[in-house]
Amino acid sequence: LDLSETLATRHFAPHNKLADAHEPTFDGERVHVVPEVGEALKVFAGAGLTSAGLDASVGGMQLPRVVTDACFAWFQAANVGTSAYPFLTIGNANLLLAHGSREQIDTFVRPMAEGRWFGTMCLSEPQAGSSLADVRTR
Repeated sequence: LDLSETLATRHFAPHNKLADAHEPTFDGERVHVVPEVGEALKVFAGAGLTSAGLDASVGGMQLPRVVTDACFAWFQAANVGTSAYPFLTIGNANLLLAHGSREQIDTFVRPMAEGRWFGTMCLSEPQAGSSLADVRTR
């Protein structure tokens, strides 16, 4: 918890307003964010936080969910925008671990756990737009 507080305070909070004022842009090939976002994400992954709750078989620390949630609260409080990158990635890794094929797990989860790759969320229901509450399954 102390490490999370320190990293969130030093590397996530300082660029919260800056990242809000300069939203990500897409030039047709790459997404561009303020440099501080990338620096914060490297620090987060370098501390092993991306993989903290994942199984040891994929490079995780196997910390209990209550511990990772307490740690991650610091980052959400400091900068919800930047913290969304690793938290969506962790969600993707957990989804693959629960429902993915061995090949998908081997291909995608370790790079996510190491913070080299990021997962995302794709909303494909045209009637829902960005409203998760309007997404329906059959």
